[in-house]
Amino acid sequence: MWDAATGNVVGRWADHDGVIMALAFRPDGRGLATGGLDGVVKLRELPSGKVVATWKQPARVMSLAFDARGDRLAVGLEDDRLALWGVKAGRLERTIRLPAKLIRSVAFRRGDGLLEGCSVNGVLQAWRPATGEPVFTLNSFRDYTHRSGFLGDGRVLMTAGDEVSGKKSNGVVRLWDPGNAKERAVLHGPTVDDAGAVSCLAATEDGSVVAAGSMDGHVYFWSPETQRGLARLEAHKGGVRAVAFSPDGTRLATAGKDGVVKLWRVARER
Repeated sequence: MWDAATGNVVGRWADHDGVIMALAFRPDGRGLATGGLDGVVKLRELPSGKVVATWKQPARVMSLAFDARGDRLAVGLEDDRLALWGVKAGRLERTIRLPAKLIRSVAFRRGDGLLEGCSVNGVLQAWRPATGEPVFTLNSFRDYTHRSGFLGDGRVLMTAGDEVSGKKSNGVVRLWDPGNAKERAVLHGPTVDDAGAVSCLAATEDGSVVAAGSMDGHVYFWSPETQRGLARLEAHKGGVRAVAFSPDGTRLATAGKDGVVKLWRVARER
């Protein structure tokens, strides 16, 4: 873990047995959850890094997300299950099943806390976390879905994935209306020779910019309001694995297949 202002390493831990697949900061910045192929979720205090909870899962961990208060942690698993944990009590509140396997992405909506989970084959479902009651289900892609999440205040849902045509993969970001589960817009990304034309996804807090990383090594930016492409950033050699905006939207962190993490300044249109 690095200090974004100085670039100095402020934490390093090696207590998972295998690859770490997911990270999530608590919204207040005072906690970090990690989960991996060992089927374990660890919760740390920050800045000390002390492990305050260890939760064994019934399958490998693929994705993590805190709700807006940091009271609940959603854990997407390699099978069809999503585990919802109460952070303060340190107990499993409920297990929700998605009608598909390998939950690549989970996210809570700001405000009402609506929870969504998306599988690698494009099946996305949303639930009320207090009851586990399904709200809607949609098929976001016919081939591969890599990431999903809510845009801004949650009135728009995003999914990022690949549409395969022969030996090529076309990267697409789709915008959905969570009120009726209907598609609102399509943002077209690059075409690559393998999976991962659009491999990761992020949006600014105000929802004005969407960024998607690709295995072609670039990050692509769009305006969701106009569906216009804003920029293309040559970021990494060998593909972009993760992207994340700072809360004020002025910086973007990227992580690549080249083993490098970079921090970029983002020029915002006025």
